[in-house]
Amino acid sequence: MNNINYTTSNNLCLGCGLCSDACPTNSINMKVVNGEYRPIVNSSSCINSKGCHRCSMVCPGVGIALNQIGLKKFGIYDECRHHNLIGFYSKAYSGYALDYETRFHGASGGLLTAFIAFLLDKKFISAAVVAENDLSQPFLNKTILIHNSGDLYKARSSKYCPVTFEGIVKQIKQEQGQVVVVGLPCVMQGFRKFEENDAKLRGKILGYLGLYCSCGRTFNLTEYVFRQKGIDKEKLNYFQYRDEGCLGSLVAKTDKEFREEFQLYYHPLRSFFIPNRCQFCIDHFSELADLSFGDIHYGKYKDDKVGINSLVVRNLKFDSLLRAAVNEGYIHLEALSEEELVGCQASAPKKKGRVGGVLKFARLIGLKVPEYDVPLTNFVYWKSVAYYLFAKTQMFIGRRRYLWWIIPLFMKKEKVD
Repeated sequence: MNNINYTTSNNLCLGCGLCSDACPTNSINMKVVNGEYRPIVNSSSCINSKGCHRCSMVCPGVGIALNQIGLKKFGIYDECRHHNLIGFYSKAYSGYALDYETRFHGASGGLLTAFIAFLLDKKFISAAVVAENDLSQPFLNKTILIHNSGDLYKARSSKYCPVTFEGIVKQIKQEQGQVVVVGLPCVMQGFRKFEENDAKLRGKILGYLGLYCSCGRTFNLTEYVFRQKGIDKEKLNYFQYRDEGCLGSLVAKTDKEFREEFQLYYHPLRSFFIPNRCQFCIDHFSELADLSFGDIHYGKYKDDKVGINSLVVRNLKFDSLLRAAVNEGYIHLEALSEEELVGCQASAPKKKGRVGGVLKFARLIGLKVPEYDVPLTNFVYWKSVAYYLFAKTQMFIGRRRYLWWIIPLFMKKEKVD
């Protein structure tokens, strides 16, 4: 087996940083390369040639057995069912935080923030792994363990930029109690692979709280938007990618304030700042998370202006905890149909649809691709190839600042409902 250099050299890296914590000789460090985190291996101390391979064993970039692990973790429940887009799951809800400020500033409902606050306040966990805004950091965010619900405001709302979990596993193992981990589908996959090979980590995790994801964005997106809006990063005293109500707005405060609706600044940028590996991802609903959270700006929920989430329950232990959070006045929940759940996520069919064609084409031209145990046959091949080539063209531009003047020529105005 190869070490993590195989992942990076084949453009399969997700930047999660878990390989760094898996390395027994501390030979891997994460660095930002053209807007994305990448592992840098110290070859002089790496012991992969002696049969280590631990970094490769936890890497989600090379693929994962989604169905096999999902069945093992969640198929034990009588209520469990399987949907080709959602994966294995038992229940679905819509809901929101009952605290107005949490709901208003929480990117579509604040349900995740309020639920973590409940778990911390009632001592079900000692800490939660989250990504928080930190304006003192070069890239404005970092991953930390939060021990007090009062600190959750730092981690609220969505982060449309890379997040690395380098160093977090070591911190989790030092916790006195159990923790929950919040992350995107790729992060959930990496932790599931990690815990398979690390019993101590497995014993410290109460559960995984996943986020829906259509695709990630590089730090170049933040840089581009700041340039376009004239936002001086050095003068920032407040920043959120999404804030103030359902779907929300970019909010940045320096010596003046900047606001623009999320759909108007984010969606028109299309594929310019998508990481390469996201083009090969088939997991929209965080299928290996115990609970998954996302938007539901759809159907009867579309007129909401404050924020409502949709929620997938896979581990019924967490359904009991959700009910307790309802009874304690932290959150509101309503049953959600499978049709509504799938309908509110227009990107989900594309992941297990056209990505199948993208993977087929990528193999044909000699690229290394991730391996899954999921049948991917529902695609029109020429449409998948056209999407892939068009997106790659935009990504080529997005990775080269001297070509950014071209981006407005591709952008189209979004209609906001």
